[in-house]
This record gives sequence, structure tokens and C-alpha cells, in this order.
Amino acid sequence: MFTWIIISGLIGCIGFPLVICILGFTVQGVRRKSCASGVQSTYYRGETGGCFSCCQSLGTSIFVMVIIGFVIGAVSGGFIAHGVYENHHPSNETLTFEKFST
Repeated sequence: MFTWIIISGLIGCIGFPLVICILGFTVQGVRRKSCASGVQSTYYRGETGGCFSCCQSLGTSIFVMVIIGFVIGAVSGGFIAHGVYENHHPSNETLTFEKFST
């Protein structure tokens, strides 16, 4: 189970920053002609706030994105590993023994 958590965390280290950059939040700011720039020009104009501003801040800090990605990946992997473990090793399973009359 621990191995699954570490592997999922490492996948999150790569996946989360990649998704943020694909959306258009980069180290240089919001990328031109991206999903983020479309949302900014349509809804926020010059005054951004809330989740959009958080994504802008995340995009400028690679280290923070990697740490958040690891945490999200590790927690997700932990839940998945726990679900798989519980399905294959149920702890509430009771054994019954029947007496055979001879």
C-alpha cells in the first residue's frame, strides 16, 4: 500500500504542474491563446480574484506545484489502495464452521 502511495505521489508531481501549464498558467504568467486567457478576458478582465488568482500564483511557483501535486497524488493513491485492499481483504468477513454429524 505504501508503494502505491509513493508512486501516485510521484505521478502527481508531474501531472499537476503539467495540467496547470496546459490550462495556461505558466511561470511567465497567463499564456496567450490558452484556456486561462480566454476565461480571464471573458469573465475577469483586468481584475482577477478567487480561484483564478490562486491558479496564477501556482503557475509562477514550480516548487509549490510539485508539492501540491505530490500531496494530491499521494492522497488519491492512498484512497485507491485502501479501496483495493478492502475489496480483496475484507476485515469483517466471519468464518463459520459447521459440525458434521457422524
